Amino acid sequence: MLDQIAAEPALADDFNLITSITGVGKLTGAALVTAFTRIPFASSDAVVAYAGLDPSSLHCNGNAS
Repeated sequence: MLDQIAAEPALADDFNLITSITGVGKLTGAALVTAFTRIPFASSDAVVAYAGLDPSSLHCNGNAS
């Protein structure tokens, strides 16, 4: 997978940008670049929801806020 990303200049640029974020390694970076190219997200909120990065939308009892 990393070889395929490296072979595509646009993907390589995205990969390098994503992996420059502290805590985002090669595996996560490759997964994100792949997701971003395969899924047409409508907004940054859609990306956050897809990745499950917004835990504040649910309370600990599982009910929506």
